[in-house]
Amino acid sequence: MSLWNPASAPQQNSVQEKIHAFTVGEDYLLDRELLPWDVRASRAHALGLVKAGLLTEAEGEALLAGLADILKLWEAGEFTVEPHQEDCHTAIEAWLTEKLGEVGRKIHTGRSRNDQVLAAIRLYELHALGEIRQRVRTLGETFLKLAKQGEKLPMPGYTHTQPAMLSSAGMWAASFAELLYFDLIQLGSVVRLLDHSPLGTAAGFGVNLPLERDLVAKEAGFSGLLLNPIAAQNSRAKMEIALVNALESLASSLSQFGTDCVTYASNSFGFFRLDDALCTGSSIMPQKKNPDSAELLRATAGELTGLGSSLRAVSRNLGSGYHRDMQLTKKYAMRALGLTLSLLEVAQLIAEGLYFNADKMAAACGPELFAADRANELVQGGMSFREAYFEIKSKLSSLEVPDLQTALRAKSHRGGTGNPELETLRNRLHAD
Repeated sequence: MSLWNPASAPQQNSVQEKIHAFTVGEDYLLDRELLPWDVRASRAHALGLVKAGLLTEAEGEALLAGLADILKLWEAGEFTVEPHQEDCHTAIEAWLTEKLGEVGRKIHTGRSRNDQVLAAIRLYELHALGEIRQRVRTLGETFLKLAKQGEKLPMPGYTHTQPAMLSSAGMWAASFAELLYFDLIQLGSVVRLLDHSPLGTAAGFGVNLPLERDLVAKEAGFSGLLLNPIAAQNSRAKMEIALVNALESLASSLSQFGTDCVTYASNSFGFFRLDDALCTGSSIMPQKKNPDSAELLRATAGELTGLGSSLRAVSRNLGSGYHRDMQLTKKYAMRALGLTLSLLEVAQLIAEGLYFNADKMAAACGPELFAADRANELVQGGMSFREAYFEIKSKLSSLEVPDLQTALRAKSHRGGTGNPELETLRNRLHAD
């Protein structure tokens, strides 16, 4: 996504020109990306105006044809939004007016730029969420593939960064598949929030025209309506905050994956190997193989936290109705969606280029990992757990490493190393 750079903007002289440049900001650049969604909403609106008797059939057909031409021009890179136009809505109406005359001016009947931008951004968000959710499922499948490969590969489990209990490479990989399942639930909830049409609410108070709001919502691709016009305007930022919160939660899963890769692929552990294409070297140390992609995965995830904070800050303490402050929410939401797609792409590449070092992992499974297992064996013989706990604690130095495969199989409860239920996790990923 191209972002506005004040230093590269045309120099302005008059106060009016400077204020125009400041208030427009990067909106005209963002709206170049939003344009096809505004075209979709405008097409639905035109159909609604015909149905309501506010346009003739011929006028509606002319507008639909004009909108289709705009979309083709945009796809060919021949339609843009200029700084003086401020937004895609103005650019579209100007083009239609130039080509169709008075009919082009009628496209704005019964609406405001307020409900126009709200419709376009929500359609954009819903589309981006659809792609994000699909990529999450694909990444989840990759984790399950890793889980299958590592199902019988013993690996130390850690708490407080210290050796704790026996785990497996498969259990580690499967954990991220399940975390992504929870992220999908949260993303699905945001889709339900966003999937309400604001078209017809105009500037936040409705219009005294017989608008066909249900028809327009369906034609635009929404499942329901933002019914109350004031609520429609007040939903701006509120819904975007929910969106970015969900994206931040997803990013935290990816960040944790990145951190694990950095740790376990280090020479200190050597449990994982990352494909050379995922790493960089050092300008001074010839031996270095740095997991920069994983490090930047977790760092970039942190940017989403900043975007969420910005959204909350610019929308704080605003009264009901539209305020120009809301203009800034667009860039934060769009930026968050773009970053999330990049994070998922990089996480997918890392997961595909990750390999387990079975010998290193097995060699790191020391006797201390089996202290709790030995206590549980005493419990099965009738001893209370607390008594068994202290019994084993007093004999830690005499513990030995058992057969690792037998130890893995012994945890046969649901989700354990001997019963990971990978197919159950796969079904969850594709539940909706």
